[in-house]
Amino acid sequence: MTQQVSSTNVATPEFRAKRPLSAVVDDIFQNMEEIVRSELQLARTEAAGEARKAARKASPLAIAAVLGWYAGGLLLLSAVFGLASVVPLWLASLVIGVAILLVAIGLYAKGREQLKEVEPELPATSQSLTENLAWIKKQSV
Repeated sequence: MTQQVSSTNVATPEFRAKRPLSAVVDDIFQNMEEIVRSELQLARTEAAGEARKAARKASPLAIAAVLGWYAGGLLLLSAVFGLASVVPLWLASLVIGVAILLVAIGLYAKGREQLKEVEPELPATSQSLTENLAWIKKQSV
């Protein structure tokens, strides 16, 4: 048996006395489901906003990385030609290549360790979840 509920009669003591326990439990689960959905939407919105802000602010870094890549390539080519004046060209290329490979391996290891320390935070979502849990505990008492 489904009862139509309007917002005006829900708060009355007579209505609460007439509601079966199953209806109350059903309402609690529906409210919890809505809270979880709201929290997930808040987290998505908050994370998307931060990602957009980070992308806008990172564009100069991307341009600098591309220009640095070209400059680094030219400097490595200069190093190969400079070393080629002392040793054969193939040996100069090999020496510079191995040196760059060792630097790359070291930077990879350092970057991997640093990424392990990253913990994304969603402060608004965390605060909202804490408030909702406190509200649920208060309602269940």
